[in-house]
Amino acid sequence: MSKTEFERIRRLLTETIKLFDLDLCGMTVLTEAASGNYYVTPLIAALAGAKVYAIARDSEFGEKEEVGRYVVAQAELFSVNDTIEIMYQLSDRIINKSDIVTNLGLLRPIDSPFIRAMHDRAVITSMCENWEVREKDIDRVECRKKGILLGAVNEESEIRDIFRYVGYLAFKLVLETGLEILNNRFFIIGSDKFGRTITSVLKLNGAEADLIDTETLNRETLSRLRDPEKYDAIIIADYTCKESIIAQRGKITAEEISEFFPAARIIHLTGEVDTDYLLQNGITCHPTRQGFTRRMTVTLDYLGMQPLIELHTAGLKVGEMLCRERKLGLQPEKIRRKFTNHSLCQLLD
Repeated sequence: MSKTEFERIRRLLTETIKLFDLDLCGMTVLTEAASGNYYVTPLIAALAGAKVYAIARDSEFGEKEEVGRYVVAQAELFSVNDTIEIMYQLSDRIINKSDIVTNLGLLRPIDSPFIRAMHDRAVITSMCENWEVREKDIDRVECRKKGILLGAVNEESEIRDIFRYVGYLAFKLVLETGLEILNNRFFIIGSDKFGRTITSVLKLNGAEADLIDTETLNRETLSRLRDPEKYDAIIIADYTCKESIIAQRGKITAEEISEFFPAARIIHLTGEVDTDYLLQNGITCHPTRQGFTRRMTVTLDYLGMQPLIELHTAGLKVGEMLCRERKLGLQPEKIRRKFTNHSLCQLLD
């Protein structure tokens, strides 16, 4: 890491912890020790005063020992290595010592045995909005039995509109395809906040952007479009749609794209898209990896460090607030009522 990069990240960490007023002193956080930009999560918690256990596991992104050394090296740069303990195996003892558990990839699934090992006043926090949390990632039934609170982040909080970064993430993908955005014309497919946010950001930056609800997408709706051949790109941005959006038996097919949108390339951020099928039919697609439902093709860290730092700091703040209430002895239902319509904290059933 260059000195310039270090100084910027140090500033972002300091400013963002202050922005969210994150104070984890006296708390223990269980999170992941991950590769790439995701090394910042245990650092944020440690800089905010927590004792941190960070689990490293083998993954497609690297072997656990290599990732563990990487996180330790970053922690040393920021002088928090004494409060971060890298774990290569997760034990019930460590789970039971943790006050805040982050719902991140290397800890998932947070299943029944995991939850039973948690102490009664521990909480789980997700670095996303409540509607984005996948059912398979957390055993919510077991959480209800044990009284474990599940928190999520209002990413459009008055503190920081983090969700808006999604629009600029799509912006970056568009630029990578060689399009200019200004005066380009985009057809966005989406029925949730992803599509609406991307449409708003593109329009704000001088593009024409038409949004269609995925539920209404079919050959008939395409046939009613005015001048569809003038679209420069189709952006797939539907996190919650359970159907294939573009596939041989999808809501639309490669043949229909070639017929109605002969000049349009495909850009997909979230949603089920068969990219192999598109490429076999000569349709430009970016990224070339497969697209899945309830999963982003690239995440906010692809845009840069700032949105990742803000999102994970916000998630830890949610954990802090819920943890403080539980330490006071308040029961889950009373806390739920207290945090109804909270500006930052969302609670899951």
